[in-house]
Amino acid sequence: MKYLFLILPFCFSVFSTAKTVEQTLASVEGEMISLMDLREARKRVKTGFFDDSFLLNLFNKAQLQKKDSILLEFLIYKKLLDISAAKTQLQINEKHIQKEIKHKRKKRALSKKAFSRRLVRNHFTSSSYKEFLRRALSRKMLIQREIMEKIRISDEDLNEYALRKQGKALFTSFEYELAYLAFPLTDSGKEQAQKTFQALSKDSTVFDKWSPSKTGEKKEILKKIKLSSLHPSIKKAIEKLSTGQTSAVLSLPSGYHIFKVLWKTPVITVKNQKRKKDFSAQLFEELFNQNLKTWLEEKKIKAFVQISL
Repeated sequence: MKYLFLILPFCFSVFSTAKTVEQTLASVEGEMISLMDLREARKRVKTGFFDDSFLLNLFNKAQLQKKDSILLEFLIYKKLLDISAAKTQLQINEKHIQKEIKHKRKKRALSKKAFSRRLVRNHFTSSSYKEFLRRALSRKMLIQREIMEKIRISDEDLNEYALRKQGKALFTSFEYELAYLAFPLTDSGKEQAQKTFQALSKDSTVFDKWSPSKTGEKKEILKKIKLSSLHPSIKKAIEKLSTGQTSAVLSLPSGYHIFKVLWKTPVITVKNQKRKKDFSAQLFEELFNQNLKTWLEEKKIKAFVQISL
């Protein structure tokens, strides 16, 4: 009996530990995330042995290390990606996997033996690591199709972003999209222009609603215009205006005009084209992270997710 009392507490401790390790923290569409999964994920975040950098970029790495709730959120996102990839039946063959392994060895400057030892230290066998890579590549392929390929960045988007990040020092000029109302160079044309301007001062929508009613009147839009190409009187009036504002009545050789700034886009100078490429990459990354987060949250809302943590 003496030995029985010594053995029983030990056995109870082992079984209790096993039960804790297998504790379910969450389920996504019936697929479980256990405490063991959480602990394994924390080790891999710490060692950098993860192939989901696009997911890691959505989180603060220090918080992933410290807070179980945040790391669990990461694993839920990962599970949602796996489930979505499985539904689309994306094909990852042995050639893709071997190419990825070769890339990772080369990136870390490791021989085959050194790379194998690294796998063992991270509790991988050759077959389990291939399955790990297959899932990671499936997630990347899914994200490329669902998120990356749908991101479009116009010159206007890029210039606005660069202006926000760098300020006006990066730019020396602007491109404009202008609309104008034109009236004949006559006394009646001048009178009509003045009446229209007075109406605009009370209601700015008059400009958009206005349409020619007499001979010699017209309404036009000028796209991608630089001030240097305009009549000095127009240039002087326009450079004082912000987007959406209208000028006073301008007397020009062709008639009386009222201009409206529809769009004002900063233009990056030729000498700053390299910076433009850098900003393009930064903006793409920001949009990608935003769109990926939104996409995952939408998937999470639609999926059956239970959290026990």
